[in-house]
This record gives sequence, structure tokens and C-alpha cells, in this order.
Amino acid sequence: MAIYKVLFHPLEEYFFGEDGSFREGVSNAEYFITSRFFPSQTTVFGIIRYLNLLCLKDKGSYSQEEKELNNKTVGEKGFSIESAVSSNSEVQNFGIIKRMSSIFLHGYDLEDKVNRVYVTLPKDAKKHSKKDVRRYTSILDEGKEMIMTPNGGKVIPSGYNAKKGLATGFISIDAGISDAGELLQNELSVIEYPFEYVLKTGLKINRKVAKSKDMMDLTNPQDPMSSLFKKEYVRLKQESGEVEYSFGVYVEIENSEEEEVTKRMNRVVGMGLGGSLFSVRTSKIKEIEKKRLKNGLILNVDQIFENHVKKENILYCISPCYVSNPQDILMKSEFASLDTVVNRPMNGGNIDDAWRKTKTLYRMMDSGSVLITKRVNEIIKEFQKNGLQQIGYNHYYLGGEI
Repeated sequence: MAIYKVLFHPLEEYFFGEDGSFREGVSNAEYFITSRFFPSQTTVFGIIRYLNLLCLKDKGSYSQEEKELNNKTVGEKGFSIESAVSSNSEVQNFGIIKRMSSIFLHGYDLEDKVNRVYVTLPKDAKKHSKKDVRRYTSILDEGKEMIMTPNGGKVIPSGYNAKKGLATGFISIDAGISDAGELLQNELSVIEYPFEYVLKTGLKINRKVAKSKDMMDLTNPQDPMSSLFKKEYVRLKQESGEVEYSFGVYVEIENSEEEEVTKRMNRVVGMGLGGSLFSVRTSKIKEIEKKRLKNGLILNVDQIFENHVKKENILYCISPCYVSNPQDILMKSEFASLDTVVNRPMNGGNIDDAWRKTKTLYRMMDSGSVLITKRVNEIIKEFQKNGLQQIGYNHYYLGGEI
């Protein structure tokens, strides 16, 4: 069994949407949709399976022997979020692919030859002035008030300025690892979003309107057959000669030689809307890098919360987390600062089956979300879903474990 770091370096701008981007059934409307910074866990895991196929052909052209070989290597079926949610403790069979971590931002300092793994800055991060050194401090550090509600006591941060909002960005899980294999002992790195948007326009055809093709006026935005929309693609900025950014995951692969794994995985793949191109770089991690991981390939974010005023009672979402009853979670929390992300993933059968959308729209607590609660034992079971954790969903940090 070996652990590999798989990095995806974008070769062009990309677009990763979420379900519900378009407002169906609204005619003559302008749409404006924005890409997410990262693909979903299911998207990346699907690419990992694809990269490990030993036989790669057009759909429907596999021999029975080739099907059996692929099924043995990457599993007979793709990941099913429906199955993972309904059977909390069960994991699926994906052949030699045992587990995948949550998606992270990877930064490589070209001058110092140091790599860093970044996660989303916790959503209780205080916003500092531009003159201050970027660092993570909680808005609860300056004091807090307790107010009583029908759902128990709730914590209100003292002096929090809602107009200023919270700090956003990424924070490294350690000070970095050098090419020489040394784990640095400096402070954690906090950076702003290394992304920029690229605006593109397009035309959405309303195929439900009964009208022949020769009657369409594609140049007229008022034509009932169509509506204009704008899309904001994302470009991952590269600091020329300074830092190279990509996003990545850790993957546990069984019984494979390093040379074989890297040979089949290190190539160019298409992802997202329009199949934007990404260069895949795979390497087997060394012992020093295993310190970045806990059991189950959960990123070790302990250092981020070492000095948190509520470190004994905090729950931080390292990756998007699905809970079946979010209202109950919030009622049992003293403090919550979170965003949500919706996901209706594609499910596939065997390699000859067409992909289809799942029936259910899953709303998840997004990475970076923070809960403060003294009732951890009552809510933690909602997060413990082995089927989701197998591919990087529902990875979290729980206070008091340092």
C-alpha cells in the first residue's frame, strides 16, 4: 500500500459549476454564473479512476476480458453518493484505489524549493488591516457574549464588525516541506485567493419551445428560443518565478509499483465545462510528508487551531460535509459560521453505461465552515459517514484532539 500526491495543474482557465446554475423556465432572461474555485470530490475521484484504467477504449468496445481487468483495477461501478449516504458505515470497492483525501491548494515556492498544502481559511477568521501580516486569528479572540435563546445559549463575538466581514483565503497546514525533505518550523502561511476571473458570454437555447431550426434567430437575444448568459471562468494565478499553484489530493493505492502508477497517471486530462486541460503530476510521498495526514487520509490541520480560544469545542470542515439534519446541528451549536454548496453528482454504472444525474440534490456544509459546540457527542455521528469519507467528503477537524 502506498500514498501518492496527485497534483492538477491547469493549462487554461476552467469552469466548475454546481447544480442549479441556470434558472430553468425563465424566458428572455440574462444569466450570470460563476465557476467554483475547485472541482468536486466526485469529479476528481472520477478522474483518478479514469487514470488508473489498464484498458482504455471507446464505450461499448471492451471485450469481456478487458472489462474484468478494469473492474478488478478500479471497481465495477463509479462512486455513488446516494449509496454512501444511505449506508453510513459501508465503503465501495474501487479495486486498487482505497482512499482519497479532500482537495487542497498546493503551492510550490520556486525560489526556496518548498511545497505547502493549503486549506480554506476557517470562517471565523478575523479581517486584519492591509498593513498587518496575514495570519489567522478568530473573531472570538477579542471576547464573546452569551445570549439565551429557545435553542439554548448562543455565542456572539464582541466587537465584530459585520460590515468588514470575515477574512478569506487559504492557510497552510504546516510551514512547508523543502525539496531536501525538511519540515520547516516557521509560522503557517496565510494567502489570499490566488484566482482571477475570465468573463465569457454564450447563448442558451430553449429547446422546449416548438420552433424549427431555420426560424431561430441566434443573433437576437429577445428570440424566445434563446437567452444570453455570461460565465465567469477561473484562472489559477501563477506568480512568475515565485510560486506555482495547483490543486491536489492524496490517494492510497494498493499493490502497484511507483513507476507503473506515475507512468499511467502523469498525463493531460480534461475536466469541467468544455473539458479544460490539466496536467497531472503524481509522486509517491516520502515519510516526512505522512505527517500531513491522519488515519483515513484526513489532512492534519492541528497546527491551525493550536491557539484557538475555543479549540476544545470547535468543529472545522476540511472538506464539504453532508449532514442529514443541518437544522439540528445548528440548534445544538453555540456558534456557527458556514457556507453551503449544492451537489447533484453524476452516477455511472459499468464502463459501458451512460452517466446520469442522481435524483437528489445534496446540500453540504462547505469547506472552512466552523461550529462551536459542547454537544460534540450528540452531533458528531452526523459527520461520520465512511462511504463519503472514502473519497474525501466529510473530513473534519474536531477540537480537543490535539
